[in-house]
Amino acid sequence: MLRNLAVGIDAGPHSQVPLRQAVQLASVCSARLHVLAALEEGTALPESLPGSPEAPVLEVDLPSDPTTEPLTGLPPHVERARQVCHEEAVACRLHLHRGDPWPWLSKQALLAQVLVVGRRSGRAGSGSPRGRTLRRLLLDPEVPLLLCGRDVMESRPALALYRPDGAGARALALVAELCAGLNAPLSVIAAASERQEAARGLAQARDALYAYQLDCDFTAVEGPAPAALLELSLERHPSLVAIPAEPRPLRSFLSHPLCRAALDVPEAAALVVP
Repeated sequence: MLRNLAVGIDAGPHSQVPLRQAVQLASVCSARLHVLAALEEGTALPESLPGSPEAPVLEVDLPSDPTTEPLTGLPPHVERARQVCHEEAVACRLHLHRGDPWPWLSKQALLAQVLVVGRRSGRAGSGSPRGRTLRRLLLDPEVPLLLCGRDVMESRPALALYRPDGAGARALALVAELCAGLNAPLSVIAAASERQEAARGLAQARDALYAYQLDCDFTAVEGPAPAALLELSLERHPSLVAIPAEPRPLRSFLSHPLCRAALDVPEAAALVVP
């Protein structure tokens, strides 16, 4: 079960989508949300926060009870995060960091089962992830990354590429959890050089999904996985595309053909699972 989610936000214009996506998922999964907020060096922190205003990192639970004394003087993007969490009654812990968010963001992400981030692009189908921090996260991710599209995920089907190994099993289980929470159907594909091999992989996927009671369909494809992923995505218009990492040493998603294919799917979030 998803019990902890994290979302990285900053003062940029594209951080509202990952914030709202993370709050939505935390709400439907009854999960605790960790808001990881990067602040520019020298940003003054409010005296209402516990701890020293000069500390490089501060952590505080955002009150969900409207009768609780509110925090004042928060930076605008942090205040927006507080308001969204309050509106959806999501339990939230705020983590504030001044300066370069790397490697702090990577370390803090270990608090959660999924880190939700934006792509720093307003265009759908932007195959290359934007932003230095995001590119660093994709080099060697420690936790699954949900890279948001332009909008919060809808109830359209999710599409998961299944591979019969540890990363493939983790990706399938995680996307099943999300689909169960969002009440969304799930399409599973398996691609191999021989259709019979792909069909064996789908049989394992069916067994693994039995307990989730999801609306699922399964497709075996003979051929390369990236091409199959793009073709089925254009046919089914998924709201989410889930892919597993390649086995080490090819773990980096920056050079991952499947990651590029997933990011090229219009209007879809990409879930990459190490």
